[in-house]
Amino acid sequence: MAPLFYETSGQWAVSAIDDEGAWHVNIEKSEKPDASYVAVSKDDLAITKNHVYVVDSVKAGKGQTNAVDGVYSKVLKPIFQDVLQVDHEYLPTTSAESITQFATSLRSDKPVTVIVLGGDTSVSEFVNGLAINPSKGNVDLAVLPTGTGNALALSLGVNDLYTALQKLFTATSPKPLNLYSASLPERTKILFRGKEVADAPNQFYFLVVFSWAFHASLVADSDTEELRQHGNERFKIAAQKNLGRPQKYDGSVSIGSSKYDGPFSYLVITPAQNFEPGFTISPKGDIHEESLYVVAVGYEHEENLTGKYLYDIMLEAYDNGKHIENPKVTKTGAFA
Repeated sequence: MAPLFYETSGQWAVSAIDDEGAWHVNIEKSEKPDASYVAVSKDDLAITKNHVYVVDSVKAGKGQTNAVDGVYSKVLKPIFQDVLQVDHEYLPTTSAESITQFATSLRSDKPVTVIVLGGDTSVSEFVNGLAINPSKGNVDLAVLPTGTGNALALSLGVNDLYTALQKLFTATSPKPLNLYSASLPERTKILFRGKEVADAPNQFYFLVVFSWAFHASLVADSDTEELRQHGNERFKIAAQKNLGRPQKYDGSVSIGSSKYDGPFSYLVITPAQNFEPGFTISPKGDIHEESLYVVAVGYEHEENLTGKYLYDIMLEAYDNGKHIENPKVTKTGAFA
C-alpha cells in the first residue's frame, strides 16, 4: 500500500494498492497520518478548480479487462466522490474515433481538466482533435500512463502509474506544454492497422514526436489486437518484421529554413530526451524547452535484407544515446 496524499480538511489518508496490475484505493480517516503522506487541502488543488473529464482508452496497453475493474472505477472515482467532491464526467472509448470526437466537440464555460487514461496515441488523438475545435478554451491535460507508449509521461518525470496518480492529486497549478505542428503534403493518408481510412489533415500537431520511415512503420505495425497483448514487446516484434524489408523512404523535410533530403531509413523530430526508459533518442532533449531535435539515418542498400546497420544504431540509442556520435546518423540538430 503506497501513500498518495492526505487531505487535511477532511482528514482523509488516501493510499493506492497495486495488486499485480489490478489497482484500487484505500481511504480512511486519520488525525495523525504517517509522514510519508503528502498533505494537501482540496481547496488548493488544481483538479478541484476545473470541470474534469476522464477519457479512458480502455484498450490501451494490454487492455483493461473492462471499465468496471479499471483505474477509473477502482481509484479515481472513489477519490473524486468521497474525498475531493470533484465534478467530473467519465468517457470510456468505444471506437478508434472516440477521443478525437470528444476533443472536437468539447464545450465548456469554465476551465477544463482532461485526464487521459492511455498512452501517447491517446494524447495525440486528443491534441489533434482539440486543434480543430473552434470553441476550445483553457484545457489542462493530465496523463495517467496505461498505454505501452508513454513517452509524454516519461518526459514529464512520470515513470509509473503511482507517480502519475500522486502528481495528479497533489499538483496546485499546471505547467505549460509546447505544442508543435507539421504541414503534411497533399494526398497523405491516415492508415489504421494497415488500411487507408481517410485523408490526412493538412496540419498534424504533436507534443512528443513526429516521425517517418522505420520509427513510424514499427509503431503503426505494432497496433494490432494480437501484438497489443505483448505490451512493450510489441514494438520489438514489429521492428524485426520491418527490418526484413528495405527501409527506404524518399522525401524531404523542412524545419524553419533548414531542409533535409532523403532517402531516409529513420527520421524523428522531437523535443523529448527518451521515448521509453533506457532509450535515449535525443540526449539534449527537454520537453519543457522550446527546442526540436532531428535524428535521421540515411538509407543503406543491402544485398541481404537484415537491417543490421539500422538495428545497430537503435542499440546505441539504448546505450545512453551513443548513436548521436555515429557518423551514419547523418542529420542531427536543434531548433528553437
